[in-house]
Amino acid sequence: MSIKNIYDTVIPHPGPGEPPLFKRFPFSAELLGPYHNCCHRDKYLRKSRNETEIDSSWRIIKPEPENKVVNFAVNDFSQFLDICMKVRLNDAPAGGKAVILETAPEIGPAESHKIEITDEFIKISGADAAGIMRGIFFLERLMLKREAPFLEKQTIHKTTALPLRLFRSPVASYYKETQGHYDGEHYHDNILAKIAHHGFSGIWVKAWLRDLIEPVGFDWDCRDQKRKREDLERLIERASNYGLAVYLHMQEPWGAHEEDSFWKKNAHLRGDFFEPSHEYALCSSRPEVKEYLEQGFYQLFKRLPGLGGITMITASEHQSHCFSRVINPDMEISFEHWPIYEVTCPECRKRTPQEVAAEILNLAERGIHRAKPEAGVVAWNWSWSQWEEDPQAGVLRRLSEKVLVMSGFERGGKFKIFDDEFINDEYSLTYVGPSERFRKTAEFENGRNKPIAAKLQISTTHEAGALPHLPVMYSVAEKMRNLRKYNCAGGMFTWNFGCFTSIVTELAREFYFDPVKTDLEEILSGVAAGRYGTGAVPAILAAWKHFSDAGKFYPRDAWSLSFQPLNHGPAYPLFFENKNDQSPLSWQDSAMENHRLEDWIHPPWTVDKRLNAFRELLRHWEKGLASMAQAEADVSDLKRIDFLRDFAVAKAFKNMVLADINVTEFARLRGEYYSNKDCDRKKTIAKMKNICANHIELNDEMQALIETEPAIGYHVEAHCMLINREKLVKVKEKLLGILSQDKF
Repeated sequence: MSIKNIYDTVIPHPGPGEPPLFKRFPFSAELLGPYHNCCHRDKYLRKSRNETEIDSSWRIIKPEPENKVVNFAVNDFSQFLDICMKVRLNDAPAGGKAVILETAPEIGPAESHKIEITDEFIKISGADAAGIMRGIFFLERLMLKREAPFLEKQTIHKTTALPLRLFRSPVASYYKETQGHYDGEHYHDNILAKIAHHGFSGIWVKAWLRDLIEPVGFDWDCRDQKRKREDLERLIERASNYGLAVYLHMQEPWGAHEEDSFWKKNAHLRGDFFEPSHEYALCSSRPEVKEYLEQGFYQLFKRLPGLGGITMITASEHQSHCFSRVINPDMEISFEHWPIYEVTCPECRKRTPQEVAAEILNLAERGIHRAKPEAGVVAWNWSWSQWEEDPQAGVLRRLSEKVLVMSGFERGGKFKIFDDEFINDEYSLTYVGPSERFRKTAEFENGRNKPIAAKLQISTTHEAGALPHLPVMYSVAEKMRNLRKYNCAGGMFTWNFGCFTSIVTELAREFYFDPVKTDLEEILSGVAAGRYGTGAVPAILAAWKHFSDAGKFYPRDAWSLSFQPLNHGPAYPLFFENKNDQSPLSWQDSAMENHRLEDWIHPPWTVDKRLNAFRELLRHWEKGLASMAQAEADVSDLKRIDFLRDFAVAKAFKNMVLADINVTEFARLRGEYYSNKDCDRKKTIAKMKNICANHIELNDEMQALIETEPAIGYHVEAHCMLINREKLVKVKEKLLGILSQDKF
């Protein structure tokens, strides 16, 4: 395949005249709406003898001095009781029963919380303001599960186990952030509140250092740095209202296109040239660039002291430093992005990629920690495997002790489907993990008394990137339990897609604080009861088990995930023309005027191996759908809407897999039609028409599903709907046209 085609492709995004967010996507209005939005109280329930009831005689006593995170949590609690439990709290300054809030640093690390529930008072103690907020949220979840403002009299003590838990908004555009658009409606206050409710401690946004600081080390043209810093500062301040830190995701030192004006002033800093994208690296071996990195990060955190920290990739899809895209020819790479095997830069030819990457990270760390000692500096090991065998000890042993290493939890893992062994080289929910790479990296860092961080995708991955979540709940529970076996500080729980809060993020939240229940069935039962009601739990657990078993057969190949039709479902067209152009990337909104099998069927996979794996997956998935259908009668009336929407997502995944099978089978038959002179062309055309007819059935079904769950079809990285009614109607019209033809 042509590498150049990938890097020359521009992912389109709405321009300055785009409509307001609440009009842009079919799910926007709800996303921007309040977290508490309907009644969850069963008025026929009565409290038991061991329960306390919160009613209108209760009041809230806040700690002194005033704190904005506590104020948010108190307002949230009042709204929850009013809207969800139909209880209006007493606003009298004294007397009566009370929910008492207090700060108690001695109970544990930041965000730890303790809840004492008695007949006369409920005391929520937090190690800090965020701990009080977490305690209030926990109390709300107990009442949601109970469907009444009744609380069992008990003492609950939760200690923070995974302090770093980064997420982002589903309508934030990674590609706009690279242009310095940080604050705005994509981080509406209600979106920030939802992220906080689902247990995350921070958000991350993409940034380039030269966009945010004045020149240091060398000169560059004005990039509107002051305006961008002010924009970012507003987001930092607003996020902090919800107990959320802001991290910058960076890939420094950031090279530039060969024609960029930057090189007119800094030609002497040009490093390696990457021909496919016509970019020069910014050579980090130069003293000016080293000064830029250390002093630049110092300046950044001095000017924006509210920043929580950074995450940094040093083996990059961008031409940053001279080794960022260089592959060690002795390494076996399962997903080779670019065949570049040596450095040509005269400065870096004397050095190793391990030395250069560690130096960049250490320079950033020194600058950041001179300005803000408590800031997080996270080194993501994305594709360090292109330089060295796992765990890339040549980088790790050179890193400062103050750098937290973050490893992909699934990349580099081996798995079997039938009798064939494959390597997982992408984010995955269906592969439990940890991969051998994560395990070796964690053991190396833990062996030096350092924690590890994990890079995960919690709601969805490229396995179903145009769905709001993938309900392989047993796999996710096992994944989170396995993560907790290591000295883990948390991590980054989404990339620039898969950013919806969902039933899956509700499950992951159960593992963020100690103690964690040891029985996964008990954890899953609690999540299911909270989402659908206790009566539906047995059938829901059966469904989730079947879905997780199905996921074991997902043909998770990095090339396939990059080009497969699945994300577009039945909005992916079928056509007889035998074009030989590259297929579109699976997360792009494009005309999709071609489907070329070799783009998503890549060795060691074959067409038959992939189709057989998907068919076995569907055999288990259909059992899960049958169990969900069985659960429907026992779902609580107060939770029925959530159930129907989650059911639609599960049905949509089956629909999209079947559509992918259709496109694959159709493309294979078309290839035979044009290349095999001995094939029975009449019979081949009949088979292709049968596929078209089935694609129409899937199209009709998907149109109904997106009415139930409007987020189906939206891909966060593409920042658009890959599946919507307009696209489905257009494809259906073409398919009907094919069926009406007699000759081709």
